[in-house]
Amino acid sequence: MRKRRGSAILYVMVMLVIMTGVTLTYSALGNAAWTIQTRREQAVTATLAFDGATLKAAYDAGLGKYSYPSTQSVTVGNYTCSVIVSDNSTNLGHSLSMSSTLSLGSRTYSDTRVTALKMPVSMFFYALASNTAATVGDHNTLGAASANGDLYCGGNVTLGAHNTINGDVESTGTIAQGSATVTGSQLTSVVPISFPVPNPSDYSSFSILNLLNILFGNHISGQAFLIPYSVVFCQGATTINGTFTGKGIIFVQGDVTVNGTMTYGSANDELAVIVTGNVTVQNPTASFVGYWYCGGTFTGLDNSSLSRGSIATNVLADSDHFSINYDPTIWNTPGEANRMKLPGFWP
Repeated sequence: MRKRRGSAILYVMVMLVIMTGVTLTYSALGNAAWTIQTRREQAVTATLAFDGATLKAAYDAGLGKYSYPSTQSVTVGNYTCSVIVSDNSTNLGHSLSMSSTLSLGSRTYSDTRVTALKMPVSMFFYALASNTAATVGDHNTLGAASANGDLYCGGNVTLGAHNTINGDVESTGTIAQGSATVTGSQLTSVVPISFPVPNPSDYSSFSILNLLNILFGNHISGQAFLIPYSVVFCQGATTINGTFTGKGIIFVQGDVTVNGTMTYGSANDELAVIVTGNVTVQNPTASFVGYWYCGGTFTGLDNSSLSRGSIATNVLADSDHFSINYDPTIWNTPGEANRMKLPGFWP
């Protein structure tokens, strides 16, 4: 009996040891599985956070909210990524280089990618854009060599005979092409682009020169912008002509008449003319320049040429024999539309 009892005790002890070993083994396997699963979940979380962070950073870059290179803290949900944003346009046009890091628990995840510069939809990305239905008269040319001549219309658009649109035609309504030539796509019923409304006080607070002449009107015969992206603020009717050098903005709270030729002094010059009222290009104005915003009606393009720039207007008057050569600088250069204080990008 004692021998059997001793054998039983030994058997129980061996089983306890085996069972304890098995339990510890399963516990170790469970911890390992939990660690692997946690790391996989963290990796997925990091990837999704990087996707959102780079998209947000690229959009803010398009708005010109920071220069390059710069490090930004971008929050996506409950996670904050550190994103180094660099201009990559020398390697690939209209692109950014993004290097991001994110700490989750005791681990740090990293991500490097090239992404497109995300720009807000804007009428300034077209050679000619009208916020309302428009008729584009005869013998007009937008762009050249099948490029830089895109046309947008917030309503039905009618193209006159002998027009050449070197690019796309987009309309929130219909397109009556007639015998006009369109080198790109014709898109109807597109989503409307919001027509921005600038606040005059935003521009007057940045101005280096304020012009006010209610009796005779303001006259600008050329301007040298010695301070880049500075503002000349005009209150009341204004006439404009002459040579413009540097990079600057003319804001007119009133109507504008282009009463003579406008030119740039060099290929690097840029001008934005922002008008709350109407714009009239007097005939014969041989040529004029700049990014034009017109809160009223743009009239009198007959026999004139916008040699480098674009027009975004609320209403476009029917005009013949004009040409527009789009200036893609604001599209190709990150933040330039913001620095030029174009409505919809600034402030």
